Formats: sequence, structure tokens, C-alpha cells
Amino acid sequence: MYSVTRLVKREGKLLTIAGLWPNPAVDVLNIIISGKKLSKVEYSLVNTAGLIVGEKYGQPVANNQFSVNVSRLRPGLYLLVITDPATGEKMVSRFIMQ
Repeated sequence: MYSVTRLVKREGKLLTIAGLWPNPAVDVLNIIISGKKLSKVEYSLVNTAGLIVGEKYGQPVANNQFSVNVSRLRPGLYLLVITDPATGEKMVSRFIMQ
């Protein structure tokens, strides 16, 4: 199951979250990014109150795929905000924590 993805476009460049699974998540969230090839990303996990409940800088990316450990999150709705550190482009997707 995939979630709705919001796109943010900046200076004609476009990155998207092509896949995010499983949704609902239990312990690990897998992400695929389409667009240009990335080697590292930054990400934040944001709860419905707008609080950042997890973040990482310099997350390695292999073949535009990476995983996030979400096992410590409480059940509920969250936003995953991914940033390309080289350009500042952001991608946002929602997921549910079971």
C-alpha cells in the first residue's frame, strides 16, 4: 500500500517519493525516491501536533532507496519530510504508525 505524496518543486528540479511501504508501518519504513540520483538525504518525522519526533542528517541512500527505523513511534499519523541536502528540495509523504 502506498501513501499520498506531496511534491515541492524548486528551480525546475523535481524529486518525488515514488514508494513508501509498509503503510501502516510497524518497525521499518522503506522509501524509494525518483528523479536525480542521490547519495545522501536528510529526513524528519513530524507528528500531527507539528513536533519533530525524529530526524537524521546525512542518511546514506543506495539506488535512491533507504529505510527508516520507526519502531519507537507511537501509533498515529506522521509526515516524512525528506530533504536533498545539496539543493534544499523537499519531499513530503504521510504514513500511519500501527
